Amino acid sequence: MKILQIVTKNTSTLDFTLPIFWGLKKYKVNSEVNVFYCVGDKKRILRQSKFFSNELGDYGASELDYIDVLRLKNRCLTKLVRRLCQKSFSDHNSFDGLQSNWHKFFIFYQTIIPFVQKKLIYLLECWIARKLNFEDFLKQSSPDLIILDNRNDPRFPGAKNLFNVIFASDIPKIIIPHAPHFIDPYYVFSPVNPYGKDFYPECEAWIPFKYSDAKKNHSSIMHNFHYVGYPGFDEEWVDHCKKKLIPKNKDIVCLYIGRKFLDQHIKKPKNLDYATMDYDSVLSDLLLIKSSFLKLGEKITLIFKPHPSSNYKLVAKVINAASFDNYEITHEPLFAQTDKVDIVISSYSTSVLVPVIAGTPTIVFNSEVQKTANSGWSRVADLYTGLSYFIEPNELTETIEGILYGPGKKEKDITHLRGFFPDGAIQRSIKRLISLKHKR
Repeated sequence: MKILQIVTKNTSTLDFTLPIFWGLKKYKVNSEVNVFYCVGDKKRILRQSKFFSNELGDYGASELDYIDVLRLKNRCLTKLVRRLCQKSFSDHNSFDGLQSNWHKFFIFYQTIIPFVQKKLIYLLECWIARKLNFEDFLKQSSPDLIILDNRNDPRFPGAKNLFNVIFASDIPKIIIPHAPHFIDPYYVFSPVNPYGKDFYPECEAWIPFKYSDAKKNHSSIMHNFHYVGYPGFDEEWVDHCKKKLIPKNKDIVCLYIGRKFLDQHIKKPKNLDYATMDYDSVLSDLLLIKSSFLKLGEKITLIFKPHPSSNYKLVAKVINAASFDNYEITHEPLFAQTDKVDIVISSYSTSVLVPVIAGTPTIVFNSEVQKTANSGWSRVADLYTGLSYFIEPNELTETIEGILYGPGKKEKDITHLRGFFPDGAIQRSIKRLISLKHKR
Protein backbone atom coordinates (compact mmCIF):
# COMPACT_ATOMS: atom_id res chain seq x y z
CA MET A 1 0.00 0.00 0.00
CA LYS A 2 1.59 3.24 -1.19
CA ILE A 3 0.36 6.43 0.46
CA LEU A 4 1.01 9.99 -0.72
CA GLN A 5 0.21 12.79 1.73
CA ILE A 6 -0.06 16.32 0.35
CA VAL A 7 0.99 19.00 2.88
CA THR A 8 0.28 22.58 1.83
CA LYS A 9 0.00 24.81 4.87
CA ASN A 10 1.54 23.71 8.19
CA THR A 11 2.20 20.64 10.32
CA SER A 12 -1.29 20.24 11.80
CA THR A 13 -2.28 17.47 9.36
CA LEU A 14 0.95 15.63 10.20
CA ASP A 15 -0.24 15.67 13.81
CA PHE A 16 -3.15 13.58 12.55
CA THR A 17 -1.32 11.19 10.21
CA LEU A 18 1.94 10.59 12.08
CA PRO A 19 0.34 8.20 14.64
CA ILE A 20 -1.29 6.32 11.75
CA PHE A 21 2.02 5.91 9.92
CA TRP A 22 3.57 4.72 13.20
CA GLY A 23 0.71 2.23 13.53
CA LEU A 24 1.33 0.90 10.02
CA LYS A 25 4.88 0.04 11.05
CA LYS A 26 3.93 -1.31 14.49
CA TYR A 27 1.30 -3.66 13.10
CA LYS A 28 3.52 -4.62 10.17
CA VAL A 29 1.16 -3.44 7.46
CA ASN A 30 2.98 -3.56 4.13
CA SER A 31 3.09 0.12 3.23
CA GLU A 32 5.17 2.90 1.75
CA VAL A 33 4.60 6.53 2.78
CA ASN A 34 5.61 9.66 0.87
CA VAL A 35 4.98 13.13 2.29
CA PHE A 36 4.96 15.89 -0.34
CA TYR A 37 5.38 19.46 0.94
CA CYS A 38 4.01 21.94 -1.60
CA VAL A 39 6.72 24.54 -1.01
CA GLY A 40 10.20 25.22 -2.36
CA ASP A 41 11.85 23.87 0.78
CA LYS A 42 10.16 21.69 3.40
CA LYS A 43 11.64 23.79 6.21
CA ARG A 44 9.14 26.48 5.27
CA ILE A 45 6.53 24.22 6.90
CA LEU A 46 8.59 22.20 9.38
CA ARG A 47 10.64 25.22 10.53
CA GLN A 48 13.12 23.96 13.15
CA SER A 49 11.15 20.89 14.13
CA LYS A 50 13.05 17.60 14.06
CA PHE A 51 10.36 15.37 15.55
CA PHE A 52 8.33 14.89 12.37
CA SER A 53 11.27 14.07 10.12
CA ASN A 54 12.85 11.80 12.75
CA GLU A 55 9.62 9.87 13.20
CA LEU A 56 8.96 9.62 9.46
CA GLY A 57 12.54 8.43 8.98
CA ASP A 58 12.00 5.71 11.59
CA TYR A 59 9.01 4.47 9.57
CA GLY A 60 10.98 4.48 6.31
CA ALA A 61 8.83 7.29 4.92
CA SER A 62 10.23 9.79 2.44
CA GLU A 63 9.79 13.58 2.47
CA LEU A 64 9.82 15.59 -0.73
CA ASP A 65 9.39 19.24 -1.62
CA TYR A 66 9.31 21.15 -4.91
CA ILE A 67 13.10 21.42 -5.15
CA ASP A 68 13.51 17.68 -4.53
CA VAL A 69 11.18 16.97 -7.44
CA LEU A 70 12.65 19.66 -9.74
CA ARG A 71 16.22 18.37 -9.27
CA LEU A 72 18.21 21.41 -10.30
CA LYS A 73 21.49 20.35 -11.87
CA ASN A 74 23.61 23.11 -10.32
CA ARG A 75 24.36 22.29 -6.67
CA CYS A 76 25.16 25.89 -5.72
CA LEU A 77 21.94 27.13 -7.30
CA THR A 78 20.00 24.44 -5.43
CA LYS A 79 21.46 25.56 -2.11
CA LEU A 80 20.70 29.21 -2.87
CA VAL A 81 17.10 28.54 -3.86
CA ARG A 82 16.58 26.35 -0.79
CA ARG A 83 17.96 29.06 1.45
CA LEU A 84 15.58 31.62 -0.05
CA CYS A 85 12.58 29.31 0.27
CA GLN A 86 13.17 28.15 3.85
CA LYS A 87 11.83 31.11 5.77
CA SER A 88 8.20 30.91 6.80
CA PHE A 89 5.97 33.62 5.34
CA SER A 90 4.40 33.88 8.79
CA ASP A 91 7.67 35.33 10.10
CA HIS A 92 7.54 38.30 7.74
CA ASN A 93 6.08 41.45 9.24
CA SER A 94 2.49 42.08 8.22
CA PHE A 95 1.78 44.70 5.56
CA ASP A 96 -1.37 45.50 7.57
CA GLY A 97 0.85 47.25 10.08
CA LEU A 98 1.25 50.17 7.68
CA GLN A 99 -2.23 51.38 8.52
CA SER A 100 -1.27 52.02 12.14
CA ASN A 101 2.42 52.83 11.82
CA TRP A 102 2.94 55.36 9.02
CA HIS A 103 4.37 57.80 11.52
CA LYS A 104 7.31 55.55 12.37
CA PHE A 105 10.50 56.37 10.53
CA PHE A 106 11.70 52.77 10.41
CA ILE A 107 8.50 51.42 8.87
CA PHE A 108 10.36 51.00 5.58
CA TYR A 109 12.78 48.55 7.18
CA GLN A 110 10.28 46.84 9.45
CA THR A 111 7.42 46.29 7.03
CA ILE A 112 7.88 47.22 3.37
CA ILE A 113 11.17 45.43 2.73
CA PRO A 114 10.01 42.13 4.33
CA PHE A 115 6.74 42.46 2.43
CA VAL A 116 8.55 42.87 -0.91
CA GLN A 117 10.93 40.05 0.02
CA LYS A 118 7.95 37.78 0.71
CA LYS A 119 6.41 38.59 -2.68
CA LEU A 120 9.68 37.95 -4.52
CA ILE A 121 10.10 34.56 -2.86
CA TYR A 122 6.50 33.75 -3.74
CA LEU A 123 7.25 34.55 -7.39
CA LEU A 124 10.35 32.34 -7.20
CA GLU A 125 8.22 29.45 -5.93
CA CYS A 126 5.69 30.08 -8.69
CA TRP A 127 8.55 29.78 -11.21
CA ILE A 128 9.65 26.50 -9.58
CA ALA A 129 6.08 25.17 -9.61
CA ARG A 130 5.71 25.96 -13.33
CA LYS A 131 8.82 23.91 -14.02
CA LEU A 132 7.34 20.87 -12.27
CA ASN A 133 5.52 18.12 -14.12
CA PHE A 134 2.99 16.99 -11.53
CA GLU A 135 1.65 14.32 -13.86
CA ASP A 136 5.08 12.68 -14.07
CA PHE A 137 5.50 13.04 -10.32
CA LEU A 138 2.23 11.23 -9.67
CA LYS A 139 3.14 8.47 -12.12
CA GLN A 140 6.55 7.98 -10.51
CA SER A 141 5.22 7.93 -6.96
CA SER A 142 2.31 5.70 -8.12
CA PRO A 143 0.30 5.96 -4.88
CA ASP A 144 -2.62 3.70 -4.04
CA LEU A 145 -4.09 6.44 -1.84
CA ILE A 146 -3.75 10.22 -1.60
CA ILE A 147 -4.27 12.11 1.67
CA LEU A 148 -5.38 15.76 1.51
CA ASP A 149 -5.83 18.54 4.06
CA ASN A 150 -9.48 19.45 4.73
CA ARG A 151 -8.64 23.17 4.46
CA ASN A 152 -5.96 23.26 1.77
CA ASP A 153 -5.11 26.82 0.83
CA PRO A 154 -5.56 27.14 -2.96
CA ARG A 155 -3.15 30.08 -3.18
CA PHE A 156 0.07 28.12 -2.88
CA PRO A 157 2.28 28.02 -6.00
CA GLY A 158 1.31 25.20 -8.32
CA ALA A 159 -2.05 24.59 -6.61
CA LYS A 160 -4.16 24.60 -9.76
CA ASN A 161 -1.93 22.24 -11.73
CA LEU A 162 -1.41 19.88 -8.79
CA PHE A 163 -5.11 19.61 -7.98
CA ASN A 164 -6.04 19.16 -11.64
CA VAL A 165 -3.65 16.22 -11.91
CA ILE A 166 -4.77 14.68 -8.61
CA PHE A 167 -8.46 14.88 -9.41
CA ALA A 168 -8.02 13.70 -12.98
CA SER A 169 -6.73 10.42 -11.55
CA ASP A 170 -8.84 7.56 -10.22
CA ILE A 171 -6.65 7.19 -7.13
CA PRO A 172 -8.79 7.13 -3.93
CA LYS A 173 -8.52 10.40 -2.05
CA ILE A 174 -8.99 11.04 1.68
CA ILE A 175 -9.66 14.43 3.23
CA ILE A 176 -8.31 14.48 6.77
CA PRO A 177 -8.97 16.99 9.58
CA HIS A 178 -6.41 19.49 10.82
CA ALA A 179 -7.78 19.50 14.39
CA PRO A 180 -9.52 17.14 16.85
CA HIS A 181 -12.86 18.88 16.40
CA PHE A 182 -14.42 21.48 14.14
CA ILE A 183 -16.19 24.79 14.75
CA ASP A 184 -19.71 23.37 14.53
CA PRO A 185 -21.42 19.96 14.23
CA TYR A 186 -21.75 20.15 10.44
CA TYR A 187 -18.32 21.32 9.27
CA VAL A 188 -16.15 18.89 7.31
CA PHE A 189 -13.94 20.84 4.94
CA SER A 190 -13.01 24.26 3.63
CA PRO A 191 -12.70 24.82 -0.13
CA VAL A 192 -9.76 22.74 -1.33
CA ASN A 193 -9.94 23.30 -5.07
CA PRO A 194 -11.84 26.48 -6.05
CA TYR A 195 -11.39 26.03 -9.79
CA GLY A 196 -14.97 25.23 -10.67
CA LYS A 197 -15.03 21.48 -10.06
CA ASP A 198 -16.96 20.00 -7.16
CA PHE A 199 -14.77 17.03 -6.37
CA TYR A 200 -15.94 16.19 -2.87
CA PRO A 201 -18.06 13.24 -4.04
CA GLU A 202 -14.77 11.71 -5.22
CA CYS A 203 -13.21 11.90 -1.75
CA GLU A 204 -13.61 10.09 1.53
CA ALA A 205 -13.80 12.51 4.46
CA TRP A 206 -12.58 11.37 7.88
CA ILE A 207 -14.32 12.64 10.99
CA PRO A 208 -12.27 13.03 14.20
CA PHE A 209 -14.96 13.99 16.70
CA LYS A 210 -17.45 11.50 18.09
CA TYR A 211 -20.36 13.95 18.10
CA SER A 212 -19.93 15.37 14.60
CA ASP A 213 -23.18 15.53 12.64
CA ALA A 214 -21.62 16.41 9.30
CA LYS A 215 -23.87 14.07 7.33
CA LYS A 216 -26.87 16.26 8.11
CA ASN A 217 -25.65 19.11 5.89
CA HIS A 218 -24.05 16.90 3.22
CA SER A 219 -26.67 14.22 2.64
CA SER A 220 -25.74 13.67 -1.02
CA ILE A 221 -22.24 12.50 -0.11
CA MET A 222 -22.86 11.21 3.41
CA HIS A 223 -21.74 7.71 2.36
CA ASN A 224 -18.22 9.16 1.98
CA PHE A 225 -18.02 10.32 5.62
CA HIS A 226 -16.30 7.98 8.04
CA TYR A 227 -15.74 8.46 11.74
CA VAL A 228 -12.23 7.35 12.75
CA GLY A 229 -11.48 9.53 15.80
CA TYR A 230 -8.26 11.39 16.51
CA PRO A 231 -5.19 9.06 16.30
CA GLY A 232 -2.99 11.40 18.35
CA PHE A 233 -5.12 10.71 21.43
CA ASP A 234 -4.69 6.93 21.33
CA GLU A 235 -3.07 5.55 24.47
CA GLU A 236 -0.51 3.51 22.54
CA TRP A 237 0.70 6.61 20.65
CA VAL A 238 0.89 8.71 23.84
CA ASP A 239 2.97 5.98 25.49
CA HIS A 240 5.25 5.81 22.45
CA CYS A 241 5.91 9.54 22.56
CA LYS A 242 6.59 9.54 26.30
CA LYS A 243 9.33 6.95 25.84
CA LYS A 244 11.17 9.34 23.51
CA LEU A 245 11.08 12.35 25.80
CA ILE A 246 14.18 13.66 27.56
CA PRO A 247 13.62 14.02 31.33
CA LYS A 248 13.00 17.60 32.35
CA ASN A 249 15.27 19.61 34.61
CA LYS A 250 14.53 20.40 38.26
CA ASP A 251 12.92 23.80 37.63
CA ILE A 252 9.18 24.03 37.20
CA VAL A 253 8.37 24.14 33.50
CA CYS A 254 5.20 25.86 32.29
CA LEU A 255 4.12 25.45 28.69
CA TYR A 256 1.92 28.16 27.18
CA ILE A 257 0.00 27.20 24.04
CA GLY A 258 -0.51 30.32 21.95
CA ARG A 259 -2.83 31.38 19.20
CA LYS A 260 -1.90 33.34 16.12
CA PHE A 261 -1.94 37.00 17.20
CA LEU A 262 -1.54 40.49 15.79
CA ASP A 263 1.37 42.85 16.33
CA GLN A 264 1.38 45.59 18.91
CA HIS A 265 -0.85 48.62 18.21
CA ILE A 266 -2.76 46.82 15.44
CA LYS A 267 -6.49 46.83 16.06
CA LYS A 268 -8.24 43.54 15.36
CA PRO A 269 -10.60 43.92 12.36
CA LYS A 270 -14.19 42.86 13.02
CA ASN A 271 -14.19 40.34 10.17
CA LEU A 272 -10.97 38.61 11.30
CA ASP A 273 -11.01 34.99 12.45
CA TYR A 274 -12.25 34.98 16.06
CA ALA A 275 -9.39 32.73 17.15
CA THR A 276 -6.73 35.29 16.21
CA MET A 277 -5.82 37.23 19.35
CA ASP A 278 -4.45 40.73 19.77
CA TYR A 279 -1.00 41.46 21.16
CA ASP A 280 -2.19 42.86 24.49
CA SER A 281 -4.26 39.76 25.28
CA VAL A 282 -1.24 37.48 24.84
CA LEU A 283 0.97 39.80 26.86
CA SER A 284 -1.67 39.87 29.60
CA ASP A 285 -1.68 36.05 29.73
CA LEU A 286 2.10 35.91 30.05
CA LEU A 287 2.25 38.58 32.75
CA LEU A 288 -0.46 36.77 34.69
CA ILE A 289 1.45 33.48 34.48
CA LYS A 290 4.65 35.16 35.63
CA SER A 291 3.04 36.95 38.58
CA SER A 292 1.15 33.83 39.70
CA PHE A 293 4.30 31.76 40.01
CA LEU A 294 6.12 34.65 41.70
CA LYS A 295 3.36 34.86 44.34
CA LEU A 296 3.98 31.20 45.10
CA GLY A 297 7.74 31.78 45.28
CA GLU A 298 8.40 29.47 42.35
CA LYS A 299 10.99 30.00 39.65
CA ILE A 300 9.90 28.72 36.25
CA THR A 301 11.04 28.10 32.73
CA LEU A 302 8.44 29.11 30.16
CA ILE A 303 8.02 27.12 26.98
CA PHE A 304 5.94 28.99 24.42
CA LYS A 305 4.31 26.75 21.82
CA PRO A 306 3.05 29.05 19.05
CA HIS A 307 0.29 28.27 16.59
CA PRO A 308 1.84 26.65 13.47
CA SER A 309 1.09 29.80 11.45
CA SER A 310 2.45 32.23 14.03
CA ASN A 311 5.12 34.87 13.49
CA TYR A 312 7.98 33.61 15.66
CA LYS A 313 9.65 37.03 15.76
CA LEU A 314 6.45 38.43 17.21
CA VAL A 315 6.34 35.60 19.75
CA ALA A 316 9.85 36.47 20.93
CA LYS A 317 8.84 40.12 21.14
CA VAL A 318 5.88 39.50 23.45
CA ILE A 319 7.86 37.11 25.68
CA ASN A 320 10.60 39.72 26.08
CA ALA A 321 7.95 42.33 26.87
CA ALA A 322 6.80 40.07 29.72
CA SER A 323 10.44 39.88 30.95
CA PHE A 324 10.81 36.13 31.41
CA ASP A 325 14.35 35.21 32.46
CA ASN A 326 14.17 31.62 31.22
CA TYR A 327 12.13 30.73 28.19
CA GLU A 328 12.10 28.63 25.06
CA ILE A 329 10.07 28.94 21.85
CA THR A 330 9.44 25.47 20.51
CA HIS A 331 8.78 24.35 16.95
CA GLU A 332 8.06 20.80 18.06
CA PRO A 333 4.58 19.26 18.29
CA LEU A 334 2.99 18.83 21.70
CA PHE A 335 3.47 15.07 21.42
CA ALA A 336 7.14 15.82 22.06
CA GLN A 337 6.51 18.09 25.07
CA THR A 338 4.04 16.48 27.48
CA ASP A 339 6.35 14.85 30.03
CA LYS A 340 8.87 17.70 29.85
CA VAL A 341 6.49 20.13 31.53
CA ASP A 342 4.69 20.44 34.87
CA ILE A 343 1.78 22.64 33.82
CA VAL A 344 0.17 23.65 30.53
CA ILE A 345 -1.80 26.90 30.16
CA SER A 346 -3.79 28.30 27.24
CA SER A 347 -6.50 30.82 26.43
CA TYR A 348 -7.82 28.60 23.66
CA SER A 349 -6.44 25.86 21.45
CA THR A 350 -7.62 22.42 20.42
CA SER A 351 -3.99 21.42 21.10
CA VAL A 352 -4.59 21.61 24.87
CA LEU A 353 -6.27 18.22 24.54
CA VAL A 354 -2.90 16.59 23.79
CA PRO A 355 -1.37 17.25 27.24
CA VAL A 356 -4.72 16.44 28.86
CA ILE A 357 -4.80 12.96 27.34
CA ALA A 358 -1.14 12.52 28.33
CA GLY A 359 -1.99 13.27 31.96
CA THR A 360 -0.27 16.65 32.20
CA PRO A 361 -2.17 19.21 34.35
CA THR A 362 -3.70 21.59 31.81
CA ILE A 363 -5.29 24.96 32.59
CA VAL A 364 -7.72 26.50 30.10
CA PHE A 365 -8.78 30.11 30.60
CA ASN A 366 -12.43 30.98 30.08
CA SER A 367 -11.20 33.69 27.71
CA GLU A 368 -13.21 35.64 25.14
CA VAL A 369 -11.82 33.38 22.41
CA GLN A 370 -12.79 30.26 24.35
CA LYS A 371 -16.28 31.65 25.00
CA THR A 372 -16.75 32.23 21.28
CA ALA A 373 -15.65 28.68 20.48
CA ASN A 374 -17.94 27.25 23.15
CA SER A 375 -20.92 29.26 21.93
CA GLY A 376 -20.90 27.58 18.52
CA TRP A 377 -21.48 24.01 19.70
CA SER A 378 -22.69 22.71 23.06
CA ARG A 379 -20.62 19.51 22.73
CA VAL A 380 -17.44 21.57 22.37
CA ALA A 381 -18.47 23.64 25.38
CA ASP A 382 -18.97 20.44 27.39
CA LEU A 383 -15.56 19.19 26.27
CA TYR A 384 -13.68 22.20 27.66
CA THR A 385 -15.82 23.25 30.61
CA GLY A 386 -15.71 19.67 31.90
CA LEU A 387 -11.94 19.83 32.39
CA SER A 388 -10.71 20.03 35.99
CA TYR A 389 -8.78 23.24 35.37
CA PHE A 390 -11.18 25.24 33.21
CA ILE A 391 -10.96 28.54 35.09
CA GLU A 392 -11.37 32.27 35.07
CA PRO A 393 -7.99 34.01 34.63
CA ASN A 394 -8.16 35.56 38.12
CA GLU A 395 -8.18 32.04 39.61
CA LEU A 396 -4.78 31.16 38.18
CA THR A 397 -2.62 31.48 41.30
CA GLU A 398 -4.79 29.25 43.48
CA THR A 399 -5.16 26.76 40.63
CA ILE A 400 -1.40 26.49 40.14
CA GLU A 401 -0.99 26.08 43.90
CA GLY A 402 -3.48 23.21 43.88
CA ILE A 403 -1.68 21.51 41.00
CA LEU A 404 1.79 21.83 42.51
CA TYR A 405 0.93 20.91 46.08
CA GLY A 406 -2.45 19.16 45.96
CA PRO A 407 -3.78 15.80 44.73
CA GLY A 408 -3.66 15.19 41.00
CA LYS A 409 -6.73 15.02 38.77
CA LYS A 410 -5.25 13.57 35.61
CA GLU A 411 -7.30 10.35 35.65
CA LYS A 412 -10.52 12.35 35.88
CA ASP A 413 -9.57 14.48 32.88
CA ILE A 414 -8.43 11.49 30.80
CA THR A 415 -11.71 9.73 31.49
CA HIS A 416 -13.60 12.91 30.59
CA LEU A 417 -11.74 13.21 27.29
CA ARG A 418 -12.32 9.56 26.41
CA GLY A 419 -16.04 10.33 26.40
CA PHE A 420 -15.42 12.50 23.33
CA PHE A 421 -12.45 10.68 21.78
CA PRO A 422 -12.63 6.90 22.30
CA ASP A 423 -9.38 4.96 22.05
CA GLY A 424 -8.61 2.95 18.91
CA ALA A 425 -8.46 5.70 16.26
CA ILE A 426 -5.19 4.36 14.82
CA GLN A 427 -6.70 0.93 14.23
CA ARG A 428 -9.88 2.41 12.73
CA SER A 429 -7.81 4.56 10.38
CA ILE A 430 -5.66 1.65 9.23
CA LYS A 431 -8.77 -0.43 8.52
CA ARG A 432 -10.15 2.39 6.36
CA LEU A 433 -6.86 2.67 4.45
CA ILE A 434 -6.82 -1.07 3.73
CA SER A 435 -10.50 -1.03 2.73
CA LEU A 436 -9.95 1.86 0.28
CA LYS A 437 -6.96 0.19 -1.31
CA HIS A 438 -8.89 -3.02 -1.89
CA LYS A 439 -11.77 -1.11 -3.47
CA ARG A 440 -9.54 0.35 -6.16
